[in-house]
Amino acid sequence: MLYLYAFVRGSGHLPDTAGIAGAPATFVPLGTVAAVVAEVDGALEPTDENVLAHARVVDALAAANDAVLPVRFGRGFRDGEDLAAAVALFAGELEERLEELSGCVEIGLHVTAPAQPAQPVASGRDCMRHRLRDLARIDTLAADIHAPLAERARAATRSRSVGTSALLRAAYLVPVADVDAFRGAVDEAQRRYSELSFACTGPWPPYSFAVLEREGAAA
Repeated sequence: MLYLYAFVRGSGHLPDTAGIAGAPATFVPLGTVAAVVAEVDGALEPTDENVLAHARVVDALAAANDAVLPVRFGRGFRDGEDLAAAVALFAGELEERLEELSGCVEIGLHVTAPAQPAQPVASGRDCMRHRLRDLARIDTLAADIHAPLAERARAATRSRSVGTSALLRAAYLVPVADVDAFRGAVDEAQRRYSELSFACTGPWPPYSFAVLEREGAAA
């Protein structure tokens, strides 16, 4: 089976990094892009060892190339023809996405608030009213933090599944040259909202921005 790690430009560089089960990664040219694959025996279990090996290859590709489109763990194809047929469905989109990701990394941000003591309420209706009010306040606060950071990024994605303590989970596509300035903007936001906890992570390969419009080999 051909196991798929990522896509790069056809002129990309392939680092010498051991992948899953020690299998070497190779290029499969697909027009102006190339798939980074390895021969493996059958479907792979998402063990810690396999997941870390997958991430290690993608990290090495990101360090050696200015544009990498990472693939989620576990995507495989019977052979080169099967891979080429799947990629043909969105070849143009692959080129566009690689151009969008060129020279960028992903920065993650998780903002949380201290847990608030429960307030006594008179009825279920009052409880729901308080809950909706709290969620509206949290959404406004999260937007106030997220918006200026998103303006500094080439692209941004924000999770809407937040609670009363988890205010914001977001990812930002940031040009490598702007990472320090972006982190400075996060530090500024943390000073402005000192009652909140900010966890800024990365830089990472741009996993959050690699999903294509049509679910397929690269999604």
